[in-house]
Amino acid sequence: MTSLSDFIERCKALLFHSRREAELDEELRDHLARETAARRRDGIAQASREAAIAFGGLERTKDEIRDASGVAPLREWFADIRYAMRALRRNAGFTCTVVAVLGVGLGAAVTVFAVVQRVLISGLPYPDSDRLVRIYQQNSATNRWSLSVVDLQAIAAQQRSFESFGAWQATTASLSGVGAPERIRIGRATSGFFAALQIAPVRGRLLEPQDDAPSAAPVAVVSYRLALRTLGGAEQAIGKQVTIDGVSYGVVGVLPPGRDELAGVTAEAWPILQLRTPSRRGPFGYGGIGRLKPDVAIAAARTDLAGVSERLFPLWAAGFQDRVARLTPYPLRDAVIGDAGGPVKLFAGAVALVLLLAIANVGTLMLVRTAGREHELSVRVALGAGRRRLVRLVVTECVVLVTAAGMLGLLIAAVAIGGVGVVSPGLPRLAEIGIDG
Repeated sequence: MTSLSDFIERCKALLFHSRREAELDEELRDHLARETAARRRDGIAQASREAAIAFGGLERTKDEIRDASGVAPLREWFADIRYAMRALRRNAGFTCTVVAVLGVGLGAAVTVFAVVQRVLISGLPYPDSDRLVRIYQQNSATNRWSLSVVDLQAIAAQQRSFESFGAWQATTASLSGVGAPERIRIGRATSGFFAALQIAPVRGRLLEPQDDAPSAAPVAVVSYRLALRTLGGAEQAIGKQVTIDGVSYGVVGVLPPGRDELAGVTAEAWPILQLRTPSRRGPFGYGGIGRLKPDVAIAAARTDLAGVSERLFPLWAAGFQDRVARLTPYPLRDAVIGDAGGPVKLFAGAVALVLLLAIANVGTLMLVRTAGREHELSVRVALGAGRRRLVRLVVTECVVLVTAAGMLGLLIAAVAIGGVGVVSPGLPRLAEIGIDG
């Protein structure tokens, strides 16, 4: 409680400085008047002068009381800030140049870091995303391709490495039955696709295993954006019928806002993908996704899927004669990023150099300006200012400049991040890029 009371008193001394100063003046004058009156009663000549000498001087006493309050350093710092702002305002050309140069450098750096942090550093926005894998057909280190229905059905029936496995096929389709017909991006998906990602709908439900059967009624999950745009909102969308490429689907769920991209696939609707056994191994064109069991490493899953490939090949050898090809899992994060990592790193390096150049230029300007203030600083030294006091004054000016440049940089970054999609429309995880703490 003592510490809390002390903290409160310090805050009051800092926030109500003018009132505290007035109260201090009044209290000291009262003490001095009492001391003078007492000396006059004792018959001392020049009672006022003697009382003032005994009191030790009003200004020195004030300084001692201010120091005891514990906020003197902060008040001095605030005074330095006010002085720095006045000095920088007098030299507006220098101030604007430094703020502009450093602000542009910081804005570019913040923008690029937001891209790098989201695309290359942070994990995917799914629970335990490091356990998510995408499965390809692969016959060499550099050649891999998508899966066929035969592959998907064989994996689902024989794999022992995944706690959930699903598939999807991304395409465009015509949407009708609600408002004006339009072309939208869709992702036909099995129930295992959503089970692997472990996301929750904002309304309704997601695709479930009973929906996978070819005899089941066609259902679909839609994005929050599509629900707002054409279905009257998330609540009203549930139960409505939408026609996708001539087939009527019942809307059973709505994805949360911002979930327009799942597993690297951007889509506004996710109709059920009902697989029927084909008459041949192809065609290929489906994506496979699995969630590894907690105790299974990706190397073990690779061995497991290689066994599936070996058992599958002789059954369909007449239509697919690539004996070397193997079903191969890759971390979903690597699959989503793809080849974007190299260009993003190169761009980040270039922007880092721009920021370093901006810092070097600003540093040079600051040194030149400080050298030009030799007379002012000499006068301060003559008046009693120590080396530490001068350094603090110069550093405070730097802090003010950097704060202003930082605010300008954040404004530039906010605008620039909005244009990243225009410059690089194919950048993965584009919807997730933004400024955070």
